[in-house]
Amino acid sequence: MTSLSWYFDESDLSLMMIVKTMKVIGDLYTII
Repeated sequence: MTSLSWYFDESDLSLMMIVKTMKVIGDLYTII
């Protein structure tokens, strides 16, 4: 994902955290 690091600046860091959280929640639902 290093190739995408240039696309996201620090202002989008919160958005990345939301996306990661959504993916984690999705994985939890998949496990359940």
